[in-house]
Amino acid sequence: MVPLALFSFKVGVELGQLMFIAVVLVAIHLVQRVYELPRQAVVASAYVIGTTAAFWSIERLDSMFMERAWGDPKGTMNPSSDPTHTKALTRGECSHRCLSQRGQAEFG
Repeated sequence: MVPLALFSFKVGVELGQLMFIAVVLVAIHLVQRVYELPRQAVVASAYVIGTTAAFWSIERLDSMFMERAWGDPKGTMNPSSDPTHTKALTRGECSHRCLSQRGQAEFG
């Protein structure tokens, strides 16, 4: 039952993304019929999209290597298992995933 629910969820997410892209493409087409977009706007939007994609890719790679460095392939990163990690958490010098766990540890 769980695999079917997971599959349905993933299909729904993908369909939602495709619908969003379709709406954006229709909106762009309508704007271009009324107003001609300058070439600089098209180039600038491509750079913004590329920069965002690069940022997300680097962020994912960083979190992947952080998990390997801590020896935690499942990504739970238990701060209580390593005293140096606990010190880094108290100084706020850890990744965003660890900071959310610090908040859980401090506030219950």
